Amino acid sequence: MSAPSPTLLIAHCFPPCVQVGVHRPWRFYKYLPSYGYRPLVCTSTPQDPRNPLPDVTCLETRIRPKFSVEGFFDRILTYSVFHLELGELRWTWDCLSPLIQLHRQTGFRTVLSTSPPLSGHLAALRLKRKLGVKWIADFRDPLYGNPFRDDQMLHRWMDGVMERTIFKHADILIANTDVVLESWKRRYPGYAGKMQLLWNGFDPEEQVRARPIPPRPYRLLGHVGSIYNHRHPGIIIESLARLAASRQLAPGSVRFVQQGYMDGAFEQYANRRNELKQLGMLVENDTVTPAEARKILSEVDLLVLIDTPGERPSQVPAKLFEYVQIGRPILACTAAGSPVDRLLAECGIPNTRLYYGSPAEEIDAKLLEFLKLPSDPVPMAASFAGKFDGRLQTGQLARMLDTLTA
Repeated sequence: MSAPSPTLLIAHCFPPCVQVGVHRPWRFYKYLPSYGYRPLVCTSTPQDPRNPLPDVTCLETRIRPKFSVEGFFDRILTYSVFHLELGELRWTWDCLSPLIQLHRQTGFRTVLSTSPPLSGHLAALRLKRKLGVKWIADFRDPLYGNPFRDDQMLHRWMDGVMERTIFKHADILIANTDVVLESWKRRYPGYAGKMQLLWNGFDPEEQVRARPIPPRPYRLLGHVGSIYNHRHPGIIIESLARLAASRQLAPGSVRFVQQGYMDGAFEQYANRRNELKQLGMLVENDTVTPAEARKILSEVDLLVLIDTPGERPSQVPAKLFEYVQIGRPILACTAAGSPVDRLLAECGIPNTRLYYGSPAEEIDAKLLEFLKLPSDPVPMAASFAGKFDGRLQTGQLARMLDTLTA
């Protein structure tokens, strides 16, 4: 049996970091060896010295003093030109020499970079130019036009410049939803042959399971996670308030718990939120650990999923894949025809989609019917499980690597 082929995986964030963005590169790292590849990880995440992961190199971000020459220019470029975290741009330079040395030692011929943050792609771009290696650029979120990125004019312009540069030099470009892929093909028809679709998914060995629901005199809707920028459950808040005011919903019959940090547009619903809190229909708590978050989600009656408002959101919140593993009914705030809308339609789990901009009467009627659904967990559809199984998705990535190393 031949030795696994080494491939460099640049993931600025990686376990033991607990950010949601680490799950996708972690699945690649975990399952690529079963397809004949040895992933060599470069990350800025410090590793546990008591339990280091094999073939993982940590090159920590070093922030230069603000009054040094490097520190001064790093801050100017970070804050005024690029939309990056402080030290991130310099990291792409600091890791070049160690990665060239790793190339001499292992002879890796392919590089897989994943973003956000953008620094992973910038480091891979430098290696591509320096070593001539084959490069796969994986976008967990789009770069240009991403509603969660800074909307300053110079930052938007620079995002476009960097996107065009990456698209020109990368050998394969991976989009994580079909909407993103379609938008890429419209903007860059000359690079369409490089573009591939690889959805986010779930790890079949780390599935979240439903737990018995504790006895309580009300049905519990649950959302665990931060609410910021454009995302918010405002249509649920307003609907609950209307239903309570019209006595179509008894205040003691349902409770919505929001567990996590809240900011941004959700503040405009402060009055409605206070009304519901006084009625005992809304509970807002602080952020909890990932383990506590999973426990809460596994014990609620009904799950709440919040998509980005807009006519056609392009992304799929990672929570969707946790929810379908739990198997209890899902209430989603989304747009008709969005990736979330279409994935929920095929997942096999009972769900109701509240569409942004729908009439209040329609939303209220949907919510009332949703609250009647039984909380017994059901398995996801077999076709959905096969499509979004992280092990099988890594097999798709391995076949992309095969085409570059053939």
